[in-house]
Amino acid sequence: MIGRPAAAAMPEGAPLIAADLGSLPPPAGQAVVAVLIKPGDAPPSLAPGAAVWVVIATPQTQSSTGGASSPATPATAPVAATVTAVDTPSDSAITQGVIVSLSLPTSDVQTVTTAAAAGNVSLALVPPGS
Repeated sequence: MIGRPAAAAMPEGAPLIAADLGSLPPPAGQAVVAVLIKPGDAPPSLAPGAAVWVVIATPQTQSSTGGASSPATPATAPVAATVTAVDTPSDSAITQGVIVSLSLPTSDVQTVTTAAAAGNVSLALVPPGS
Protein backbone atom coordinates (compact mmCIF):
# COMPACT_ATOMS: atom_id res chain seq x y z
CA MET A 1 0.00 0.00 0.00
CA ILE A 2 3.03 2.25 0.37
CA GLY A 3 3.31 4.76 -2.45
CA ARG A 4 -0.28 4.38 -3.65
CA PRO A 5 -2.47 7.51 -3.48
CA ALA A 6 -5.89 7.45 -1.86
CA ALA A 7 -8.76 7.31 -4.35
CA ALA A 8 -11.30 8.65 -1.84
CA ALA A 9 -11.39 10.40 1.52
CA MET A 10 -10.74 7.94 4.33
CA PRO A 11 -11.86 8.60 7.89
CA GLU A 12 -9.22 8.09 10.54
CA GLY A 13 -9.18 4.54 11.87
CA ALA A 14 -11.22 3.11 8.97
CA PRO A 15 -9.97 -0.18 7.54
CA LEU A 16 -8.08 0.18 4.27
CA ILE A 17 -9.31 -1.83 1.28
CA ALA A 18 -7.99 -2.01 -2.29
CA ALA A 19 -10.90 0.06 -3.65
CA ASP A 20 -9.73 2.98 -1.47
CA LEU A 21 -6.47 3.20 -3.40
CA GLY A 22 -5.83 4.94 -6.68
CA SER A 23 -3.48 3.79 -9.39
CA LEU A 24 0.17 4.69 -9.48
CA PRO A 25 1.19 7.47 -11.83
CA PRO A 26 3.19 6.41 -14.88
CA PRO A 27 6.97 6.62 -14.62
CA ALA A 28 8.82 9.67 -15.97
CA GLY A 29 8.74 9.79 -19.77
CA GLN A 30 5.64 7.59 -19.98
CA ALA A 31 1.92 8.35 -20.22
CA VAL A 32 -1.22 6.23 -20.06
CA VAL A 33 -3.77 6.80 -22.82
CA ALA A 34 -7.08 5.09 -23.52
CA VAL A 35 -8.08 4.05 -27.03
CA LEU A 36 -11.32 2.54 -28.30
CA ILE A 37 -10.46 -0.61 -30.22
CA LYS A 38 -13.07 -1.91 -32.64
CA PRO A 39 -13.70 -5.64 -33.07
CA GLY A 40 -11.02 -7.12 -35.31
CA ASP A 41 -8.47 -4.36 -34.60
CA ALA A 42 -6.68 -6.28 -31.82
CA PRO A 43 -6.24 -9.86 -30.68
CA PRO A 44 -9.08 -10.92 -28.36
CA SER A 45 -6.52 -12.20 -25.83
CA LEU A 46 -5.26 -8.73 -24.83
CA ALA A 47 -4.72 -8.44 -21.09
CA PRO A 48 -2.92 -6.06 -18.73
CA GLY A 49 0.85 -6.44 -19.03
CA ALA A 50 0.77 -7.45 -22.71
CA ALA A 51 3.35 -5.85 -25.00
CA VAL A 52 1.76 -4.41 -28.14
CA TRP A 53 2.55 -2.36 -31.17
CA VAL A 54 0.14 0.47 -31.88
CA VAL A 55 -0.24 0.39 -35.66
CA ILE A 56 -1.52 3.64 -37.14
CA ALA A 57 -3.04 3.41 -40.59
CA THR A 58 -4.15 6.05 -43.02
CA PRO A 59 -7.85 5.79 -43.90
CA GLN A 60 -8.90 4.09 -47.10
CA THR A 61 -8.74 6.43 -50.04
CA GLN A 62 -10.65 6.44 -53.28
CA SER A 63 -8.40 6.13 -56.31
CA SER A 64 -8.08 9.27 -58.42
CA THR A 65 -9.37 7.42 -61.47
CA GLY A 66 -12.66 6.57 -59.80
CA GLY A 67 -11.79 2.88 -59.46
CA ALA A 68 -11.76 0.72 -56.39
CA SER A 69 -10.51 2.14 -53.14
CA SER A 70 -7.07 1.18 -51.90
CA PRO A 71 -6.59 -0.59 -48.56
CA ALA A 72 -5.47 1.26 -45.46
CA THR A 73 -1.70 1.54 -45.21
CA PRO A 74 0.57 2.19 -42.23
CA ALA A 75 1.06 5.94 -41.73
CA THR A 76 3.99 5.78 -39.31
CA ALA A 77 6.23 3.22 -37.66
CA PRO A 78 4.44 1.19 -34.97
CA VAL A 79 4.57 2.57 -31.43
CA ALA A 80 5.63 0.16 -28.69
CA ALA A 81 3.26 0.14 -25.72
CA THR A 82 2.15 -1.96 -22.77
CA VAL A 83 -1.51 -2.72 -22.02
CA THR A 84 -2.45 -1.48 -18.54
CA ALA A 85 -6.20 -2.24 -18.67
CA VAL A 86 -8.91 -3.61 -20.95
CA ASP A 87 -12.43 -2.39 -20.20
CA THR A 88 -15.89 -2.61 -21.70
CA PRO A 89 -17.26 0.87 -22.50
CA SER A 90 -19.90 2.05 -20.03
CA ASP A 91 -21.30 4.60 -22.50
CA SER A 92 -24.44 3.17 -24.17
CA ALA A 93 -23.56 5.09 -27.35
CA ILE A 94 -20.53 2.82 -27.81
CA THR A 95 -21.94 -0.57 -28.71
CA GLN A 96 -18.86 -2.34 -30.09
CA GLY A 97 -15.25 -2.54 -29.07
CA VAL A 98 -13.21 -2.30 -25.91
CA ILE A 99 -11.30 0.49 -24.25
CA VAL A 100 -7.63 -0.38 -23.96
CA SER A 101 -5.40 1.69 -21.70
CA LEU A 102 -1.83 1.82 -22.97
CA SER A 103 1.39 2.93 -21.33
CA LEU A 104 3.64 4.51 -23.97
CA PRO A 105 6.34 7.16 -24.34
CA THR A 106 5.09 10.71 -23.85
CA SER A 107 6.59 11.61 -27.24
CA ASP A 108 3.99 9.33 -28.91
CA VAL A 109 0.88 10.52 -27.04
CA GLN A 110 -0.33 13.05 -29.61
CA THR A 111 0.22 10.72 -32.57
CA VAL A 112 -1.62 7.81 -30.93
CA THR A 113 -4.53 9.81 -29.50
CA THR A 114 -5.11 11.70 -32.76
CA ALA A 115 -5.14 8.46 -34.77
CA ALA A 116 -7.35 6.74 -32.18
CA ALA A 117 -9.88 9.57 -32.31
CA ALA A 118 -10.10 9.05 -36.07
CA GLY A 119 -10.49 5.28 -35.66
CA ASN A 120 -7.17 4.52 -37.35
CA VAL A 121 -5.51 2.42 -34.63
CA SER A 122 -4.97 -1.34 -34.46
CA LEU A 123 -3.01 -3.27 -31.86
CA ALA A 124 -0.61 -6.13 -32.55
CA LEU A 125 0.45 -8.46 -29.73
CA VAL A 126 4.26 -8.72 -29.73
CA PRO A 127 6.93 -10.27 -27.49
CA PRO A 128 8.05 -8.04 -24.58
CA GLY A 129 10.78 -5.61 -25.63
CA SER A 130 9.84 -5.64 -29.32
